[in-house]
Amino acid sequence: MKLKILLISFMPWGVGCSIAPSQPLRISTNLWIGYSPLFYIQQKGWLKENNIKLVNVVSLSESMEMYASGFVDAFTGTQYELKQMQNENPKLHTKILLDRSYGGDVVMGNRDIDTLKKAESIHVYLEVDSVNSVLLDSFIAMYDIDRSVLHYIDKDPDASSMLGMKSEPTLIVTYTPYNIGLYNNGYKVLDTTKNMQLFIMDALYIDDSTAKQYADELRTLNHLIAKALDNLKQNPKEYYLTVSPFSNIKIIMHLAMHWTQYNGYIEIVAVYS
Repeated sequence: MKLKILLISFMPWGVGCSIAPSQPLRISTNLWIGYSPLFYIQQKGWLKENNIKLVNVVSLSESMEMYASGFVDAFTGTQYELKQMQNENPKLHTKILLDRSYGGDVVMGNRDIDTLKKAESIHVYLEVDSVNSVLLDSFIAMYDIDRSVLHYIDKDPDASSMLGMKSEPTLIVTYTPYNIGLYNNGYKVLDTTKNMQLFIMDALYIDDSTAKQYADELRTLNHLIAKALDNLKQNPKEYYLTVSPFSNIKIIMHLAMHWTQYNGYIEIVAVYS
């Protein structure tokens, strides 16, 4: 599994000074491994010091719901969640790029591809209102699997990660680190974003007016993310221990992480240990 972490900001930062808001910048995020720099920053106390609050949720859908309900000022997700939310708020845009999935999003199953192509019924576990649906569409198109035999079961990745081995043909669309438990339960990786050449980017999204209100906080957050990633590179053990209090992020401790520099990206290669 691979995950490319970007150390650049997508949008140019405003110039000049701004008055610090009395309320912290609230950001909803889930336990996707690409967001672990945010958890590291939180555990180090740097968010609180800089008027930023992280709101932890279990899924991309819940993160969108938190934003739509006004409980948070910004949220993390892929470009597909952004597109959905822009239907409600056209002024929502990308502020900080976080990572690119380069194998971190996976389709797992308990049958091989040839068997699935002949199956009369396949149960599919996925988070329906998320990028999982896009990944599934690409998968069934690539392998010519009949959509009419699919039975969708809407589950967040945390719930799906606890599935035992099913007797019926089963597909699970998920992402790191939730795939580790499924792998240990006997499910096999059938394909990933790397092989399907599906570009999935994660970022922090915020609307124009809120971005102006929290310009200083966002600028600081961008620098803190870079600092966290540098600490991961320099002292991975300290990084792992810092983020380990997060429930499913403990799974990161079971990954062997190797760092390489590639075209300006920091690329994390996660290998099952």
